[in-house]
Amino acid sequence: MFKQLLASTLAASSIYSPMTAQASSYPVESVVDAKIRTLNYHLNGVEAKYGVLLPQVIFAQARTSSYGGCVSNDNRNAVSTRATTAYCGKTNTITLVTEQLKSINSRFGDGAVAYTVAHEYAHWMQLIAVKLSNNNGNTPNVPKGIVSQELQADCIAGWFMRHTSADMGYDKADWKEAVHFALAAGDSDHGSGKQRAASLLTGLKSDEINVCFADQLPGQIRSTINRIEKWLRLEG
Repeated sequence: MFKQLLASTLAASSIYSPMTAQASSYPVESVVDAKIRTLNYHLNGVEAKYGVLLPQVIFAQARTSSYGGCVSNDNRNAVSTRATTAYCGKTNTITLVTEQLKSINSRFGDGAVAYTVAHEYAHWMQLIAVKLSNNNGNTPNVPKGIVSQELQADCIAGWFMRHTSADMGYDKADWKEAVHFALAAGDSDHGSGKQRAASLLTGLKSDEINVCFADQLPGQIRSTINRIEKWLRLEG
């Protein structure tokens, strides 16, 4: 299903290139803008063919409060939370916090920023995969557990990066920045740093998105963990 769904929408375009130079020469705002435009351009076919709206992307400051949507309410008081970079399926909205992205850019590079944006788009892909598969009577392989969902999103993000690198002006050095950030971004909700890097690398090295939805993905992640260091050395 997914190969059919995305085979044409993420094909490289010879007439569209948001960035013709190396993205590292651009400020983080330009990197994020180019990544969003690139993903939206390639994923527009999904919206047009299946009537699934692309996510709305909102920029916020770290001090911004958020109400409703994916923020819980206690039926008496409106509960708020400080903005964080995340995807909300209830509102089909991606929130990107400027300070967080600038910190990622300064510590790891623009490849890590592109990975962060792609990861949130990957959560949108998981949501529409469930909707489209259910409509077709199929059972999508989107895992139930939060850590497994996050690791799958890392794999999809890697695949997105691989197939938009030409338009973004990215190379293996930018992929390395993303992998280094994944190694440092492990937590109890997203999986260990090595798991995240291995899942991201699985997507980065895959021609087909199906690998990210395959039953074998957990095993692929485990086997790739042992090859992360070697890949970073060889691509250095």
